[in-house]
Amino acid sequence: EPGATDVNATYGYAQTYLEDILEPLGDNGGPTLTHALPDGSPAIDLAPNGPAADQRNAARPYGGGYDAGAVEQQPSLPAVFVAADQAGRVGALTFGPQDILKWDGSSWTKWFDGAAAGLLPKNDVRAFWIPDPNGTDVVIAFGQRATKLADNRGTFDQNDLVWWDGSTYRLWFDGQDVDPKAGTTLSFDGLHVLDGLLAPPELSAAAGGTCQAYLLLSTAGDIRLPSYDATSMKVSGEDVLGFCMTQSGEQTRGQWMMVIDGSAEGMPANSTDSLSASADGQTIYLTTRGTFNVDAAAGGHSMVYKYDVASGTFSGPIFSGPAAGLSGRVSGLQLEGEIAP
Repeated sequence: EPGATDVNATYGYAQTYLEDILEPLGDNGGPTLTHALPDGSPAIDLAPNGPAADQRNAARPYGGGYDAGAVEQQPSLPAVFVAADQAGRVGALTFGPQDILKWDGSSWTKWFDGAAAGLLPKNDVRAFWIPDPNGTDVVIAFGQRATKLADNRGTFDQNDLVWWDGSTYRLWFDGQDVDPKAGTTLSFDGLHVLDGLLAPPELSAAAGGTCQAYLLLSTAGDIRLPSYDATSMKVSGEDVLGFCMTQSGEQTRGQWMMVIDGSAEGMPANSTDSLSASADGQTIYLTTRGTFNVDAAAGGHSMVYKYDVASGTFSGPIFSGPAAGLSGRVSGLQLEGEIAP
């Protein structure tokens, strides 16, 4: 019989999906497969007491209480993922512009091996978004027009966003569908994807009330795009756009809005080089093409600056690619966890 402290997939009239309570059965360490807990699971810190170790022999509790289940959720280490604009070496690690690197706070590794995934050095990763750093999927914006991948894996344009699932590429966002000039001038150098529920209410309303996903994007140059409010936006390379995606794939649909008007914020022209965002979308992280000095932010290229959406102010840098050993310029970015300055 259900007890007062049980967590159910449905409670009252509010639905909680099972995937929001438990991760799929997997190898989380220890002698057997287990179900880990995703961030925000109601099973985290649920119990006032419990065993001193979980099934993997990891110490309990972590946080304000004991997690329900076999696995005590541990904090994920902060990580910085980057793509570089040219081939290089950091320590013993060699990389090309088709790769994605990971910095764990002390060393670099190659998180995405472009050559193994059928990319050539000319198939440069200009921007990317990783849905799950523990998985293999990644969404990529290529810098080359009419990018033809090796082994007949497909041909994509610089206005497309391409989803790699670990074995195949598919078109996830078709830029020519959402550009009045049929995608001829649209290209991306920054990308992050948030839950559709985080889209600003006015943008969601203009899109019909439902966003499959809320995309943050920066463009590689000047372009005009239709805004959600039926006006025409002049977009430059220092700006950040929001896109409420209502349909993905071959017939992409959605609505645009300006999120950061870079010139109004005092940013240098065409300065945004890549971007990422916090899980709630209230902090946007940027790298820039050169010297940056706005509000409390001051530094050079390949450094990560914070933009607080609520206050509209910049600070940082909180991370420096050159200080971490990168000699080239960062051209793609994703932050996971809270990076200390």
